[in-house]
Amino acid sequence: MNQKGFANIILIVVVAILTGIVGYFTLVKKSPPIVRQTSTPTPTKIVKTVTPTPTRTKTPLDETANWKTTINTNLGYSIKYPGGWKAETNNSGTTLTNLSKSEQVIMIELNSANANPNQLSITEWLKAQQWPDPRPIEAQFKSIGTVGGVSAVEQSPTGTVYFTKGMNVFVVNNGIGFERKVVDEKLFLQILSTFKFTRQ
Repeated sequence: MNQKGFANIILIVVVAILTGIVGYFTLVKKSPPIVRQTSTPTPTKIVKTVTPTPTRTKTPLDETANWKTTINTNLGYSIKYPGGWKAETNNSGTTLTNLSKSEQVIMIELNSANANPNQLSITEWLKAQQWPDPRPIEAQFKSIGTVGGVSAVEQSPTGTVYFTKGMNVFVVNNGIGFERKVVDEKLFLQILSTFKFTRQ
């Protein structure tokens, strides 16, 4: 074979290889992707149930829960008092005394039986009374909310508390004689908050 024929064959082989390479790259870039047909599963709805974690809420501590209770059956009420105190109950009321500080006395008494025949509210009853203090009743007394479920007021500056139930007027003294407001006001009001009428 001559060299010219051999060179033609090599040239044809090189052109064929180059054409194959160019064709290959052209087909790979332009050919659509092969799609396999598969069955698509129907999606299953997953419901995740979340159970709430119980949270602890602080229950207010009832500081009076372990206190003793005295009941005045004659006047129809009960009241609690803390440890270290004693209660003396009679027909006219109840006296609570701090055993370690005997000057700390709370006296609950009936002003007088049937002192409120018209069953006025405590404010109206006080307005109908003759008071030595010339100030208006609203200036002498302030509301302290309720005692035993009825409206109560506190006299300034003595700290004496008044409230009515039916025809009766109750008086609660924080101290005795000229000694007034001898029991810490917070404790005094806490003791009063336990007052409950035992009959309608």
